[in-house]
Amino acid sequence: MRKIFIFVPFLFFIFISGIYLWWSLSKHQIPRGIILISLDTLRADHLGIYGYHRNTSPSIDAFSNESVVFDRAVVQSPFTLPSHMSIMTSLHPSSHGVLTKDNRLADELVTLAELLREGGYKTAAFTDGAFMKGDYGFKQGFDIYDGDKRIGIARILPKVKKWLEENKSKPFLLFIHCYDIHDPYTPPAPYNTIFHDFTYAGNFVPSTENMQAAAWRGMGVTDEDLHHIKALYDGGIRYTDDKIGEFLSYLQEAGLQDNSLIIITSDHGEEFREHGSFLHWKLYFRPNLHVPLIMHMPNYPKKKITIRELVQSIDILPTILDVAHLPPHSNAQGRTLLPIIKRNSTFLGRFWVHLLHSFSKDENTSIAIDSIKNIPHHFSIISDCYQLIYNIKSGSIQLFDLRNDPLAQNNITNNHKTTVKQLLSKLNQINNALPRYKTSTFILDAETREQLETLGYINDIEPTMVDTHDPLQIEHHWLEAEDGDTVVSPLEIATDKNASNDRFIYAPNGTGNEYTPGSTIMATYRVHISQAGEYILWGRVQALDGRDNSFFVQINDNLDNLWEVETGDYWYWDKVTDRDNLDPVRFILKSGVHTIKIKLREDGTKLDKLLLTNNVDFVPSGKEGIIEN
Repeated sequence: MRKIFIFVPFLFFIFISGIYLWWSLSKHQIPRGIILISLDTLRADHLGIYGYHRNTSPSIDAFSNESVVFDRAVVQSPFTLPSHMSIMTSLHPSSHGVLTKDNRLADELVTLAELLREGGYKTAAFTDGAFMKGDYGFKQGFDIYDGDKRIGIARILPKVKKWLEENKSKPFLLFIHCYDIHDPYTPPAPYNTIFHDFTYAGNFVPSTENMQAAAWRGMGVTDEDLHHIKALYDGGIRYTDDKIGEFLSYLQEAGLQDNSLIIITSDHGEEFREHGSFLHWKLYFRPNLHVPLIMHMPNYPKKKITIRELVQSIDILPTILDVAHLPPHSNAQGRTLLPIIKRNSTFLGRFWVHLLHSFSKDENTSIAIDSIKNIPHHFSIISDCYQLIYNIKSGSIQLFDLRNDPLAQNNITNNHKTTVKQLLSKLNQINNALPRYKTSTFILDAETREQLETLGYINDIEPTMVDTHDPLQIEHHWLEAEDGDTVVSPLEIATDKNASNDRFIYAPNGTGNEYTPGSTIMATYRVHISQAGEYILWGRVQALDGRDNSFFVQINDNLDNLWEVETGDYWYWDKVTDRDNLDPVRFILKSGVHTIKIKLREDGTKLDKLLLTNNVDFVPSGKEGIIEN
């Protein structure tokens, strides 16, 4: 009986606390200011508030302890331009259509800034240029849009403060964006060494070119290099966090923090070889899609609320309108998050659909296009428990249990046929219901091009869109041993009746021809391809038993890819694969002439023929590599 009397007051306390929280949120005042901060390329799990082991974000963590923290916030796209446009319009990328550097938002589409300005708010944006330039359509509705230059957060925030001093007496919308966390990971001192709790003996420089080479091939980076890269990335987070902390202190001193809606988020994350790649090219996995979403509600009790439901970046616009007591936007594809913050509703059972880079040939056709890799790619849908990824080119399906496998490492498709069928049906239903809006053309000026090149968005491998109604043009380039432009002594061209055309390149046993970086080129081939896109490389090889048999492959003087070869007294076709997950290395090549260099790592390994092909599903067979149907 005594335990019952103790328990009843405890229940009453919980009940009263819940009533107070509900009353506080349901009676929220119109915010004096709305401040939306986007920290480009910030993955959620590298912040302390999301469980990271390094102290990267003390300011954001402290801010989060007085805010609403969304544990499962995902973006509509892992690229800056379409992702931010989805935030500003509450439309999927396949609807707003702003997918590449050549797209501009249609004038008919309404942005967050236009809705708030119509509601009586002053509006200003201060961004870091490149894909955030106002002419892409972002400046629609902003009284001031300052975003033509790449200047960094240290020079952006003084402009922000100056504007606030002149406008803080009126209701306002303020949008802030910066690239300081983005590659090539060059935070200023001391942030460039703050997380180097180890001695780095390597020489990898995470320049844009090197990181892209590592991203496209997923190789050429040692574990020590990876530790170094992540320490630099984390240093950029800490640098940005300190600047955000200074800005939040300013808001508090100016009397603006408590009565403003302040949102901190990102447009996408970053991968560090969790799925064999880097940067944000592996589009559909958690490191690139899961971002922080933290909302400080106006006149809200100073306590942390954690929301575990699945939410999306397209939910930000409807939530802002709801908090501001403005009418909902009829075209918004997201939902207001206030109901789940107030705990009188739930998003359980909701689906998130990734429709990145879609275009429509006619009203009945929608094809998802990965414009960076120049080929049709994937759809993805996430439910409360599962993520399904559908490759529209090959028809392959992957299903992951995100409760027990949050990094999506184990495909469970074969054991969950019913779930696959349900998710595919839901994906098609959502996709077919979305409207498609036509974009206008953005004329890329020299300054913007230079800024995009600095961020790695424009380079020699120019992304283009592909119309998948036309069959993919197949290119097979067969390269024989005698076509090698260079053979370095003691390497030899020899004959073997089992080799194709009886010729192969090798190093005789005992030559001690160990690979050293930048030297020991076994053979150099030059090949002209007509169609830009994704290529894989095969070779007919033979390797002696008992040796560490492998080559190094280098295309166009970029990073080496280790090509391990199975030992045995026989010739066989082998593809250059990712040593971490055995997936084929996919070389992204533009049209034109390319140089392929083969380097020997150990003597006794033979090579008689190469095949460079853009048919990534093709498997050569037979002595001559003839296609067998």
